[in-house]
Amino acid sequence: MLTLLSILTGGGLIGSIVLLVLRPALRASLGGALAAIPARVWGALALIALVLALTWYHGHAVKAARAEGRRAGVSETNAAWDKAQAEWQRAAAQWTRNIERRDRSIADEERQKHDQAVRDNRARADALRLLGPGRSAAHCIRPEPAAGVPPAAGGPEGAPTGPDAPEPELPAGNGTPDRQWAIVPWGWLVDRAREHDDLRAENVGWRRWYLREQAAWDKARADGPAGPKPEFGDKSP
Repeated sequence: MLTLLSILTGGGLIGSIVLLVLRPALRASLGGALAAIPARVWGALALIALVLALTWYHGHAVKAARAEGRRAGVSETNAAWDKAQAEWQRAAAQWTRNIERRDRSIADEERQKHDQAVRDNRARADALRLLGPGRSAAHCIRPEPAAGVPPAAGGPEGAPTGPDAPEPELPAGNGTPDRQWAIVPWGWLVDRAREHDDLRAENVGWRRWYLREQAAWDKARADGPAGPKPEFGDKSP
């Protein structure tokens, strides 16, 4: 037995195997030593081996379960991100359609206003050319002369018979409540300035609304799928 211990400690594993093969007496002594071990010791060794095997299997199973859990978590996170991005894309597409529809509506409205302004200016220019500056304003406000007042010279009904016939005067208040008149038709300048102020106020409102929407986008990207979803849509600024 001492020889066996010396071989195992000094000669190495290969030398021990060679000595066991070449020395039958050593094999016999080793077999006798193993046979002398009680059955309880063998049972304890078997139990220890079983515990070690179960421990290894449990560790391997836990490692595999954790890897599978990580893969499932990554797949679930990717699916949640894909769903959120699809919803954001649909909201952005709807928002774009609403903005385009609003732009077309504004363009149509501005085109109608422009066409009406062109028609009004053309009518005033015709009145100036036919009747003169002072008479054109009175003619536009009062298409028909008042009772006892003859029409202006050059009008459709001819010149007055008297040499000093009075001309129709402008009404009090410099025009109707919704229009102002002057010697030269410059009322379109006032209307254009008012339209400019209205459009600028609307533009400022839309700009503020756009900044709020951009802040909601940035917050949604920072919070991730677990954060609150931003609200989008055609909302007034």
